[in-house]
Amino acid sequence: MDGYIPILNQDQITPERDRHSQRERDRLNRLQMTSPTRRNRCHAAHDDQNRPPPPVPQPNFVPANEPPGPVPQPPLYFRYPPLPVEQYPGLPRNAIAHQQDRDEIRQQAQAELMQPPQVLPIHNQHIQPAPPAPPVYGPIHYEEPDYQQFNLQFQNHINAEQREHERIRNDLLQRQAQEEFRRNQVQLQLQQQEAERVRRQAQLQQEEALYLQQQEAERIQRQAQLQQQEAERIQRQAQLQQHEVLRLQQQEAERIQRQAQLQQHETGSIAAAGGSSPTAAASSSPAATAS
Repeated sequence: MDGYIPILNQDQITPERDRHSQRERDRLNRLQMTSPTRRNRCHAAHDDQNRPPPPVPQPNFVPANEPPGPVPQPPLYFRYPPLPVEQYPGLPRNAIAHQQDRDEIRQQAQAELMQPPQVLPIHNQHIQPAPPAPPVYGPIHYEEPDYQQFNLQFQNHINAEQREHERIRNDLLQRQAQEEFRRNQVQLQLQQQEAERVRRQAQLQQEEALYLQQQEAERIQRQAQLQQQEAERIQRQAQLQQHEVLRLQQQEAERIQRQAQLQQHETGSIAAAGGSSPTAAASSSPAATAS
């Protein structure tokens, strides 16, 4: 910022501007101290000490996009033994060496396992000591080696080997027995689970059959109730029809009775009027005829 705004008078430098300039200078110093060039140079000086050697190049002698032909051979000046690519199809070149080492170790272990245990013969005949050398500074007394101690140590070694073989065999038999026991346990659990599944299935089938029977019984009961309600409805309808017929007959009988009473009353009134005045009867006869 000070480079873009010239300050002609030093009195114009305020404390804020001075602090800002100091911060800029500190920032530039930190950037220079931690610049990528210096940082990489410092790290490279330490990394070169513990850096592993470069890997051995594994050339790829198979040209791309060409039909398979004879196995190409490395050049004569190639310093390293070529990898057997044809023996391990489908593996990358960086895994062939590891696979080859594993195969070699497996073959050695298999060969050691296939060999019978070597039991060296124990000879009871003592080896005669060599004749004494001529004396140099007086007589030299040779001690006969302790063959009994040697035979005892060798026998102890053979016994230890046999005990180790027996322990390995016992461990193998114990593991086989444990595997067999575990297999039997798993089979028993599977059988129990199968029996439990069959029992649950039979129970579900029984519950389903019972539920269907209950549904059928309820349906038959509802059907019987509906039939009974229908019969009651028909009976009530017949009773209502019978009551209606009786009511209509009674009303018809009452109407006929009232009509007969009215006719009788009219006849009596006409007879009374005829006995009192013949002229009135004569005068009323046209009216009755008209009626």
